Amino acid sequence: MNVSMKKLLIIFLFLTFSGEYLKAQRLKHVLGDIIVQLQPGSDITRITKDLQKFNGQKTNLQIQDELSPPLRIWLLHFDFAKINENEFLNKIRRIPAIENAQFNHLGNYRQTVPDDPGFDQQWMWVNTGQSGGFPNADIDIDLAWDLTTGGTTIDGQEIVVCVVEGANRSHPDLQGNLWFNEAEIPNDGIDNDNNGYVDDYGGWHVNNNNDIMLDNSFGHGTFVSGLVGGKGNNGMMISGVNWDIKIMHVDFSGVSEANSIAAYTYPLVMRRKYNETAGQEGAFVVATNSSWGIDGGNPAEAPIWCAMYDSLGLAGILSCGATTNENANVDLIGDLPTGCSSEYLISVTATDHEDVRTFSGFGIENVDLAAPGEDAVSINLNGGPVSSSGTSFATPIVAGMIGLLYAAPCNTLGDQALGAPAATARFVRDAIFAGIDLIPNLEDEVKYGGRANIYNSMQILLSECGTCPKPAGLSASNIIDISASIEWFSTDSTLSTTLYFREVGSSNWNIIDNAVSPVLFDNLMPCTSYEVQLEDNCTNDASGLTDILVFKTDGCCVYPDGLTVTGFSETTATVEWGSVFAAQSYNLILNSTTGGSVSFNDITDTNFEFSSLDSCTSYLVLIQTVCENEITDFSPPVSFKTAGCGNCTDLPYCPSNSEDATDEWIAEVSLNTLNNITGSDGGYANFTDLSTDLSTYRFYEINLAPGYSGFGFNEWFKVYIDFNQDGDFDDSEEEVFDAGNASNDPVSGEIFIPGDAVPGITRMRVVMKWNSEPTACEVNIEHGEVEDYCVNIIRELPTDCDPPANFTIDDIGFYEANFAWEENISSSSYEVRLKSELDNNWLIISTQNFFFSAINLQECINYETQIRSVCTDAKSEWSSSTFFKTECIVGAVRLPDELDYFSVSPNPFKEKINIEFSLNKRTEILFELIDITGKSVFESKGNFGAGENNLEFNIENKLSKGIYLLKIETENGVGVEKLIHE
Repeated sequence: MNVSMKKLLIIFLFLTFSGEYLKAQRLKHVLGDIIVQLQPGSDITRITKDLQKFNGQKTNLQIQDELSPPLRIWLLHFDFAKINENEFLNKIRRIPAIENAQFNHLGNYRQTVPDDPGFDQQWMWVNTGQSGGFPNADIDIDLAWDLTTGGTTIDGQEIVVCVVEGANRSHPDLQGNLWFNEAEIPNDGIDNDNNGYVDDYGGWHVNNNNDIMLDNSFGHGTFVSGLVGGKGNNGMMISGVNWDIKIMHVDFSGVSEANSIAAYTYPLVMRRKYNETAGQEGAFVVATNSSWGIDGGNPAEAPIWCAMYDSLGLAGILSCGATTNENANVDLIGDLPTGCSSEYLISVTATDHEDVRTFSGFGIENVDLAAPGEDAVSINLNGGPVSSSGTSFATPIVAGMIGLLYAAPCNTLGDQALGAPAATARFVRDAIFAGIDLIPNLEDEVKYGGRANIYNSMQILLSECGTCPKPAGLSASNIIDISASIEWFSTDSTLSTTLYFREVGSSNWNIIDNAVSPVLFDNLMPCTSYEVQLEDNCTNDASGLTDILVFKTDGCCVYPDGLTVTGFSETTATVEWGSVFAAQSYNLILNSTTGGSVSFNDITDTNFEFSSLDSCTSYLVLIQTVCENEITDFSPPVSFKTAGCGNCTDLPYCPSNSEDATDEWIAEVSLNTLNNITGSDGGYANFTDLSTDLSTYRFYEINLAPGYSGFGFNEWFKVYIDFNQDGDFDDSEEEVFDAGNASNDPVSGEIFIPGDAVPGITRMRVVMKWNSEPTACEVNIEHGEVEDYCVNIIRELPTDCDPPANFTIDDIGFYEANFAWEENISSSSYEVRLKSELDNNWLIISTQNFFFSAINLQECINYETQIRSVCTDAKSEWSSSTFFKTECIVGAVRLPDELDYFSVSPNPFKEKINIEFSLNKRTEILFELIDITGKSVFESKGNFGAGENNLEFNIENKLSKGIYLLKIETENGVGVEKLIHE
């Protein structure tokens, strides 16, 4: 093996050792971090100044961050290598100006990987045994939805649930259910609402001190958010506990106590502001969800974190925490946050579709209840439905229940939440606990002995919610031209219901006493708007009138909605449209961009196929409705283009668009001879009738510019070209340009056309997304625009740009290899690409040197590698492939030939190391102990006989704690053993 011992040491430690040992011995807190909560009026600067020395050593104590201004919580950092951190923490805790202090403990997200798709498997809501489980092992949400589907309190307060982690806020099934701080102007650098946070329009990211990152890299948080409030009744994917809700997102970089405290402070500030202004400012946050925590965490060591839940609760916010995903008793082993004793924290474990807890934590003292969490069904990062398991996914069900309970048809709940927020939060919490379905196998595992049931909790809450709640769920259905059905739900306290009904514009109400749902209204007028409201009558009181419901009967003569082209070929196209109740027939007009126009009349179906069309031709289609005594105008035109123009337009590329391009759009795209300057195109524009020629192996300058209606927002550009013409942008090198960040300035750069690009017309996509990184196939991007173009790839070989000669590979180790080649005088730099036998994707590395060291390889794996030159205006072809295999390690030690057996104990060691080994012949051996830097700190050499041998080395205690390697060297080889010094 041609590799130095120092290289071996570094590779072994940082690649192998960190991958095995550190998983088992995970760091429990951030070394050198201490979180302090000050007494009122205390000066953090004075405190840190007085603590610059401890036990004669410099502490280098510094203020790291102010985590929670309203609660006087700060993050400090000191030099942990010089000081006993436990003694230093105890010293800080005794300072009179310090109310409390603790380490900054580390945690982990409590999740598993999503797997099984299928909305019909969303058994958590209604379990009929469809997934093999027990019928009714669910939270009975269908019955609760008869009372409310969420959104606001009965008096119109907008309910907010805070998910404390990031999510893909562009996900289509979350649209309409996301909270925005409408009092803040995004990206103007001003704290418009004076809440202490600048530009917090979409939430808050703790570590970036900025608005929540609106990207699509948060699959776990997206799944969680879907359970709280995936948009309901929209014909898309799944429904959350709440059909309508506002989800606030607060995120951080890594689970630590400092980050969690800073994150919780944001909803606390917004709810306090809401309370103080009687709902005019801030946000009506009723719950937080934390699907993360610290396995084995000790609440006694986290007093500031635990006290945070009391502060939230006093403002009216209940918090839901996921317990561990280990099948362990957290009463014995500890857990954070679920071990915190706050009366405003609800600790949740997970059960399966048979009401059985399997993988998750339990504890009759510290885990309050269970909720469905094994194979729960929600949305994934960009779509869904999918299933996943974890307490992460039981907890947001309970957080969503809190939001739904605040939307109950309770006359007094909204006023109580403003006047007595803490008491109201406890009232909702008690309804959740009292409504639990008792499950025998959970009686000795969770405090309240069962699994959550939202319908039970809703009934309990309503029974304590005033003498006469208003009717709920008022809706109109089965609407035709002359009739409609009105439905609602009243509580058990109702004696009768009075229904008020009239045509919109009339001054007189028609009154129906003792109305019983549903009520069928017939003899209505076609194409007419009506309004309805209700009032329930109880023994000694009346509920008051509900909000007015307005509906319109069918029978209007209008042109159809939803005219779409559902399929086309080179000579045919099929269009479909929605049915119009009053229609007797429909007329179509087909206009060709070449000048022809054809009419098709008296069509009685809601679809039609055009035939004998010209290939690669653009058409416009319009439709009108023919009624008994009226004919409508023609609809706005819908365009399509027949196939036959090449892959750019014929292949079914993924859709991508922005839902809002009012304030910003793609204003300019310039590439080679293509220069397109436009205004807003409504979120998507198809410019595939524009094209330019691009030759292989060539660089081209691209220039992109955003356009604005007023304020210049930060935009992130990316460009994709389908080089292999397979109808997607997923292949290697097809992301040809990335601006790298969001900016309000024009951007430019170079794109390269690879030599293996398929010649011919293909698709180019330009994506611009507000404030975060875009992808090629996002739909309903919140703000921005997408444009598609065609480009014509021309096959040309590079001139005066050849691959470098004499490409060689040597010094092949376990995890690295060195590459070298001859200088190419026409090259400005080089690109090396390699891939393993386990991966089909190339890794490309650029360098201006004539050599390169590949690191972080896998041991005992075959690799393929190639090289090419980068010249002034082109790149060469890739060289032919060179193959190599990394060194192989079997076990922890590679024994030299003379050793039959070798053992080191104890490991970890303190002052002594015992070595036992067996030799097959007399051998001279060098034993050397090497630290993490490669420095030899101890060595011993001796001549040993054949057979069993035993040595004991006394190691001076001056060695620092950490990782070491024991090298065993003979004339025929070298072996290594990993050791830990405590």
